[in-house]
Amino acid sequence: MIKYKSRITSHGNRQLELQVVYPLSRSEKRKRYEIDLYMFNPYQLGITLDRYGTTSFLRDMRSYTRYEAASISLAKLADPACELSPLTRIFDMLKDASMARDISEKTMLHELRGLSSMYHNQLGETCQMLMAMLESGPHTEDVLESLMPLLHDADIFLTRFRSLRPLFMDPRLHADSRLALDWADESISLTTEKTFMRLCELFLQTPGMAAAAAAVRERLEREQQHRQDRHYPTVADAASPTANEYYLYRDGQLKKWMEAFMFMTCDPANTLTRVAQVFMGVAAGAAMAFAVLVTFFASRLFADYSLPWAIMIIVAYIVKDRIKDIMRNAMIACLPKLVADQINDLIDPANNAKVGTTRARVRFCGPDAVPEVVRQLRSLQGNPFTAMIPPENVIHFHKDVYIDSARFMSSHRRLEALADIMRFKLDTWLDNMDDPVSILHRLNGNAIEDVPAQRVYHINLIVGLSELGHDASPTYFRYRLILTREGIVRIDEIKI
Repeated sequence: MIKYKSRITSHGNRQLELQVVYPLSRSEKRKRYEIDLYMFNPYQLGITLDRYGTTSFLRDMRSYTRYEAASISLAKLADPACELSPLTRIFDMLKDASMARDISEKTMLHELRGLSSMYHNQLGETCQMLMAMLESGPHTEDVLESLMPLLHDADIFLTRFRSLRPLFMDPRLHADSRLALDWADESISLTTEKTFMRLCELFLQTPGMAAAAAAVRERLEREQQHRQDRHYPTVADAASPTANEYYLYRDGQLKKWMEAFMFMTCDPANTLTRVAQVFMGVAAGAAMAFAVLVTFFASRLFADYSLPWAIMIIVAYIVKDRIKDIMRNAMIACLPKLVADQINDLIDPANNAKVGTTRARVRFCGPDAVPEVVRQLRSLQGNPFTAMIPPENVIHFHKDVYIDSARFMSSHRRLEALADIMRFKLDTWLDNMDDPVSILHRLNGNAIEDVPAQRVYHINLIVGLSELGHDASPTYFRYRLILTREGIVRIDEIKI
């Protein structure tokens, strides 16, 4: 059964980020996925076609498509027998390469970045599971049983990874490869420290977890000392604000370096331009045909170069220009319905080849124009008097993702899924809101007390994910975005 994932988070307090994950297939040559986002906006905000429109929506949206790192456990990442582990591949490259030729710098860089990303994901997911167990109730013994293997696997991985350093003195390696090793080492150390720091804070607050907190703290001290010994700039210093500023800058650099290789390039496709040129050519041809026909009739009805003949020709050319403009505008207006509002080619950075296409459409409508299943999901926890108030305005964003699976997967044995990341600027929504705080009044004894209250707006979001050619119905996710004029307050996921 196909499984999809969806997550909506805030990217700053004025940007919304939607991330959807869909699996790849090795058995099918081509795949087509569909993403539907329904945004139910309060009528007071005026987010309509006339006041906002498709062009503004697409301008406020940024879209990315990226690989999802393969799910390889920490134990497997450090296991020399795991052929899919980037660490194993790096050791093999250094061991088996002929002394007569250089080691591929591009391949080495790819494996180091992939290793950093996989370690980041695996360590983070395992620690999140432990934190969820602690926060959900008394699971102290279960947490301790799971923590020890995690610490053991992390220790083995770090030891084996850092044993690479002497091997990188190989003269066949370019200096950039040694620099990449430093960046990967610093990134992995930061991941270890930040992840274990969250665990340590939780253990210190939980009775009976003192031993676990001590074990994690030991590794925190070890990682901090490691970065100091290597003279990495990512060491926090309470006495040096400038150094801490650079710490954050450097941390951001390392994160972008680690993840950038997974992002596919989205180049605007030429389809829209070509179809538009064809439409404009058809409009010009039809207008010219009208002018030629009128010229033939004028020559039959009147003597050539006579005054009536000249007037009829002039009128014909005036009408011809109007026909051309009207037909051109009408065809261009229909273009998004026939093709799409936005078309991009997906370029795989591994081999700079086109491996897919995305087509996006934006539609503004009312609640009655969305599918029945979406209306039902929106009505969850609704009130019976909804029909008595002005209806919400709905933005329906639809995206088709076409993937040439055979071509794409031939270069990526370890990939399991793709992720689409869409960020939406909410400035237009926020500009139309009332002041973020209102004053309420209550009687407190003999005095009237002022009580501040936050004025919030709800935007309900429903995400549908499906795959063309499969009988399974779309998978839906529902969220509620809580906003004030100052930005995002929180995002609630509503279980379906």
